[in-house]
Amino acid sequence: MMLVITFSGWCLLRLATDPDPTDEPRGLSGYTFAFAGEPDLDRIVRLQPPTDFSPRSHAPQLGVTVNAATRTDGTPVPALQGAAVDLLDEPRLENRNWVLTLPGS
Repeated sequence: MMLVITFSGWCLLRLATDPDPTDEPRGLSGYTFAFAGEPDLDRIVRLQPPTDFSPRSHAPQLGVTVNAATRTDGTPVPALQGAAVDLLDEPRLENRNWVLTLPGS
């Protein structure tokens, strides 16, 4: 039996943008760059805020949580409602400036 989970929220993803290479740590010629005192652009997908994270004013609250969970037979799993969603081992967004996939694919 499988579990179907729906979730929502805001994540943190710091990456360089075209025409910078995707592994550029500070940003040079794209519209995204790291300010002095900020960490490098590392492409890690963070679904929960890092412990040392300082949000900017008027920014949405970071964090992704479970909205609903049901088994494939339709049985709800209420114990998962509101649980934090996180990814293990610091997964990185790999796209190579849209060489691997098109935007939105």
